[in-house]
Amino acid sequence: SRAKIFLEYYQNLSEYSGASMINIGVDYRIYIPIAKKIIWANRIAFNGSFGSAKINYLLGGVENWIGPSSTRGINSESNQPFVYQSLANNLRGFRKSARSGNKYALINSEIRIPIFSYLVNRPIRIDFFRNFTIAPFFDIGTAWINESPFSEQPYNTRVDVQPGGANTITITNINNPFLAGTGIGIRSRILGYFIRVDYSRGIEDGAFTDDPIIYFALGFDF
Repeated sequence: SRAKIFLEYYQNLSEYSGASMINIGVDYRIYIPIAKKIIWANRIAFNGSFGSAKINYLLGGVENWIGPSSTRGINSESNQPFVYQSLANNLRGFRKSARSGNKYALINSEIRIPIFSYLVNRPIRIDFFRNFTIAPFFDIGTAWINESPFSEQPYNTRVDVQPGGANTITITNINNPFLAGTGIGIRSRILGYFIRVDYSRGIEDGAFTDDPIIYFALGFDF
């Protein structure tokens, strides 16, 4: 197991600006051996940004995603004092910005099975097969503003302006703030680079989303 806990403070030293930012976070990972090189890997992560200048965390997708795409129309409130953006990953089954806010929490869990190393009882010389791993996984997380993810959020609020602008109707939905994703991935090393391919379905409000997403990314861990 391993963990990272951090606290950052930033102060704008400009003569005309007193903006400041405080960031706190934790990233805890534990790897549990199951049987003969099969590993159950788990990660819990939380980040929060506070102060008069904040980070807008964009939840969705994976780290080092090759050819990333974003969800349109999901933004945090315009009156939030965001000065930076940062990705909040991994949440497979969704594109970037599926949720956003100055705080996020994530849980990732996957079982890593090095299929050829598990089945073959002799050294494997070919790098691709020696590192080939299948990994069924499950992710769950959310990003939010205000005190709690269950408080009113931008993605739960829709403003309808009537023809002519005579009336404005604000509709607040009670959607589950948490998103989840499940699927299976493969890992291996090609030309010295660790490559990840994940096939995932998203889960929102207790139901699977319409379309699965395939991610191509670099790296081996979360």
